[in-house]
Amino acid sequence: MTSKIRIKVGDVEFEYEGETKFSKDEIKDLFAHLESFSATGKIVERPNPPEGGRTANGGIRPLHTSTIASRLDAKGAQKVVLAAAAHLQLIEGKESFSRQELLTDMKTATMHYKATMSSNLSNTLQTMVSQGAINQISADAYSLTETKHAELERLVAGQS
Repeated sequence: MTSKIRIKVGDVEFEYEGETKFSKDEIKDLFAHLESFSATGKIVERPNPPEGGRTANGGIRPLHTSTIASRLDAKGAQKVVLAAAAHLQLIEGKESFSRQELLTDMKTATMHYKATMSSNLSNTLQTMVSQGAINQISADAYSLTETKHAELERLVAGQS
């Protein structure tokens, strides 16, 4: 049986998915450990970005693929693909991405990714190209469409 745990204490976030089971005591110890990071100041605080979710240098603040997937309420493959594509293009600054890069990034969204998404990825990508959500640039290169890029940029920046 797979265990999932996600804990956020201040700026510290811990996410785990795997076969290991956690007892109540182990979870309490984990909370205490995370709180100690926050209390001792071992975490480097980043200045809060100005309104709109952008950093002072104009870039979008870094977010994990899981956070983007959560904001998209990703329950299916297409939304997980969008979350990974948004992470690759908006956060990592890639102009385009390969199928393998996309799949690798999708897998990091452990609360949303399902193994069946890998075997159905070609069909999912084909559907999304035909729907105008992503562009196929070459045999193995994709990018977000301009419309979807702008929509996801607003979402990542914390705007509706």
